[in-house]
Order: sequence, then structure tokens, then C-alpha cells
Amino acid sequence: MKRTLLVALPLMFGLSAPPAHAQDADELVKRGLEALGGVDKLKSLKSRRLSGQITVSGGAASGTFVSTQQRPNWLRFEADILGNLIVQAYDGHEVWQIQPAIAGGSGVPETMPKEQAEAVVLRSDFDGPLVDYKAKGHKIELLGEEEMEANQVYHLRLTLKQGSDIHYYMDAKTYLVHKTVLTQFNPLTGTRDDFDVLASDYREVDGIRIAHSLETVSQGMSFNHLKIEKVEFNIEADPKSFVRPESQ
Repeated sequence: MKRTLLVALPLMFGLSAPPAHAQDADELVKRGLEALGGVDKLKSLKSRRLSGQITVSGGAASGTFVSTQQRPNWLRFEADILGNLIVQAYDGHEVWQIQPAIAGGSGVPETMPKEQAEAVVLRSDFDGPLVDYKAKGHKIELLGEEEMEANQVYHLRLTLKQGSDIHYYMDAKTYLVHKTVLTQFNPLTGTRDDFDVLASDYREVDGIRIAHSLETVSQGMSFNHLKIEKVEFNIEADPKSFVRPESQ
């Protein structure tokens, strides 16, 4: 099992809407959020738990995962791979992890290195970067239409308040986001590299559409592939589970 098996976990974001003539980036975002169930419904959610199967390092190892999020920005992702516990978590203040020795870690809860923690903080946004993006200080623009796997897609670029970009590729007919591209630190190379998040198998759960297959790829390598088997909303999550044990 390679040290990089959980470098970049997917941003849990997908859009769907009835076919229409999108006018600009703002309109595309608006249609997508309405199709997700509407901003009011999305904001009524207090917590979310996704669980299923995970494959890492291009299929070299596999196991199970559970991802739990709770407002305002708490996140805990844990995976059991070949009997090894891996945890990435954020309590709104500190990003911490458990990396087993087989993956190059200490096997105990520890603060995550700053360059890797950036991606976890981004994922901790409960509603995702596009909800209230203007209020968050982000900017969106439509770069045009492109062809991807014989389908026309809209290419949207979201520039985050801190300056980095997220690129979304949205199907021009279904308004589903099939690919998201972001730049993150890659401990395998020691540099910041592009990571593609490929989303498919969209299903509706309690009126909200979620991609049930999410694969993260960089430089032609599949870092991890999540297959979601269960989605739960408004579950009771223990607040202490998001906090590094030694700091409780």
C-alpha cells in the first residue's frame, strides 16, 4: 500500500438539471443548485454520511470507507484498507490524520502537514464551493464549450478567495458535472499537481442528487476510487469524533 493512497479525496459535488439554454456561469450554477433540490433544502441538512467501498493506488488495495460531515465545517473520513485504519479529519480548527506505518505514517493521531491539509479544509465546506460562492469571496466564469468523450461540456472556472482555481466540466445536455480539476500538493512528487475527480453513477437520495462513483486521477494514475453504497442525511454524529483524541 503506497503512502499516497489518500492524497486527494474527491470533492463531493455534482449537478443535474433539465435541458435548457444556459446563458452564463451564474445561470449554470443556479440551475444546478435548483436541480440538487434547491438551496433551502440543501441548507436544511445538518449532517451527511457516505459509506461504501474504496480502491486505492490503481487497484493495488481495497477496503471500506465512511465519510461524515457536519455543519459548520466538520469532516471525518476514515477507511479500513487491508486491516489498516486511515483517518483524515477537521474540527474547524485543526486538520489531523492517522496514517498507518505501512503507508509511511506513525499509526497515531497527528496534525496533518500544512501542504496536505489545504485539500481537507476545502472538502470541509459542507455545501461545497459553489453554494453562496459570491458571499464566500469566490468568482465564477464560463470559459466556453468543449468536447469530452463525444459529449459537449461547459467548462467553468471557480477562482477561490485564496486564489486557487477549481475547474468544472458540466454536460451541456444534462448539466451533470462529470469532471472536476483542482491543483493540490502531491507527496509522491513533492510538488503541486493537477488532480481530476471523475464523477458518474448519479442517483437521487431524498430529493438530492449525488454521484455514487468518484475517482481521483493524477498523471494517469488512479489514486482512489470511491463507490458509495449508502447515503444518510441528518444523522447524529459524535462531535468528539472530529477532534484529534490527544486534544480532547
